[in-house]
Amino acid sequence: MKTNHLLSIILTGLFIFSSCETDVTPPDDVDNTTDPLAVINLLHDGAAWETVYDSMMLVPSLVGRENFSTAGISDFTVDTKNRLNIVFWHAWQSQQSVLYTSFRKSINLTTMKPADLGLTSVAMFLYSKPIDKNPPYFEYGVSYYTLMLEAYKPYTNYYVDGFQHYKNGMKNYLMKVQAANEESGVNDFREYQSGDFDMAFRNPTVNLGNRGIFTFGANMENESSNYVGTIHQHYLYLESAATHGGLTEPRTDGTGVAIEFRADELEATTLETGFGTHPNTNIKWMINRTSVAKLPLTNPLELPIKTHRHYSVDGNILAFYIYEEKKDKYSTFVYNFSTKQLTKILDNVSIAYGNKEASDVDLDEAGNLYYTGYAKNGSDKTGTSVYKISAGGASSLVGSDGFLKYGTPVKLKYLHGKVYLGVVGTRPETGYRQITVLRQK
Repeated sequence: MKTNHLLSIILTGLFIFSSCETDVTPPDDVDNTTDPLAVINLLHDGAAWETVYDSMMLVPSLVGRENFSTAGISDFTVDTKNRLNIVFWHAWQSQQSVLYTSFRKSINLTTMKPADLGLTSVAMFLYSKPIDKNPPYFEYGVSYYTLMLEAYKPYTNYYVDGFQHYKNGMKNYLMKVQAANEESGVNDFREYQSGDFDMAFRNPTVNLGNRGIFTFGANMENESSNYVGTIHQHYLYLESAATHGGLTEPRTDGTGVAIEFRADELEATTLETGFGTHPNTNIKWMINRTSVAKLPLTNPLELPIKTHRHYSVDGNILAFYIYEEKKDKYSTFVYNFSTKQLTKILDNVSIAYGNKEASDVDLDEAGNLYYTGYAKNGSDKTGTSVYKISAGGASSLVGSDGFLKYGTPVKLKYLHGKVYLGVVGTRPETGYRQITVLRQK
């Protein structure tokens, strides 16, 4: 399961391609062009998929180390203006470090042309990673900041980077919100230890740890503005009995929620708009909390776990999965912000045709699961297919079977009723790398 490039694909400067993929370099009958920047058609004839974005680029490298340069996709989304917004990156190994540069593009899916947002630059930022350190980070003075979150605000063109800053044994958080192609300069530091960064529907957040929550949002009002604004002053400190973590959803209109995980149940607690000041910190904290839903678990949760969110376009539905690593099982849940109901959809299912190290997984607002796997119901290890697990546990094929000629799927997303798939590939013995986004027909 891939989340982003900082966790899953760099090992001592090499790009490690897992299974659930076709050849990462194109065979001769696929790549017969003499133009190194010409994109390669990834799809077999008759595939029930279509290409919505293609880009071939030359990644810098030291002489003789072209095969060590890599590329990947951080995140993409389709916004409510029918634009594909994507952030991708390339990395190359210097003598001491692996250097990352991220790029941002927006494509009008109605005209299939680049969206005109008045952007003034292409490259957004650069990170470095010494060969013996993972994940990427950047240095500022005597401190270093580890990249922990890369995500678009759902269905928008606002992109967020989240960093952890370690100092004196404490975690500090730096959040950058980016509009159009420019860095906003939005940041905030708080010395407080809690859960991990995540992207909620309206704001970046920090999930429940075993001590409580610390969550915040950022002004994101004008997508064409280079400077977005300042962090909202609604820092929340919440003592919690969530022994297995949980999700936080900060919303200033009073509909926010914390979904707390325990071994034998999930509990949804509203986060209302009354604030006070915590006696031991300067952090704002919740005065009013109301338990609105408890959901007993037939199969107790076993740590460690991973979570992933998906929202309806209007934000009224939050679907999420809990993945239990030791069991290699997924369970999916749906929370309705209007009715305040929490429902379990799938209970301890496996991605039977996939690979837990390589498959990318997403879900829709109904709690159905989608994942990349091997073709022919898992029997063809040389082909790639996408599968759906519906409520009740039945599996079905999405699109056509074994549709890829070439490339490695790295990012699967369910958007506006269709599955989108990000794929990367390379020209052999060169520094040319291809980024492609496919859409289910």
